[in-house]
Amino acid sequence: MKKVPRYQQAPGSREIRVSEDPWAYRKQKPSWLLGILDRGGPWCYWTATPGEIDDLYVRLKSFESMTWQQIEETRSCGAIERSELGTEAQKRLEEIGFDVDRLIKLRIGKAERVWGIRDGATLKVLWWDPKHEVYPMDPKDNRN
Repeated sequence: MKKVPRYQQAPGSREIRVSEDPWAYRKQKPSWLLGILDRGGPWCYWTATPGEIDDLYVRLKSFESMTWQQIEETRSCGAIERSELGTEAQKRLEEIGFDVDRLIKLRIGKAERVWGIRDGATLKVLWWDPKHEVYPMDPKDNRN
């Protein structure tokens, strides 16, 4: 007699349930975590001038009154794939041991950006980029 496995449900008929809405963060206001700040690279926060720090403070404070959805709609925020970052930025991520698929940028001024990793509604701040070098907009810049 041939044995046939018994199933309580047919294979593949199980319903997959998501315990958390992946878009829930968009309804929340942002918060900042500074524990992963890169303290030794070219986009180290410590290189910011007092005037830049003031601008950064004012801008981040203004973001705190908005939800992530509102921030994203103003085009002040964006997710950039690791492969689209400048060569220097990709190398620096490797040097500091961050294996991430994408970074989040927040526009602070015309060229100034804050870069980090979003974890829910929290942005883990990594870099201060006053010259727009992490994600160069000049097509002549070499990107891998």
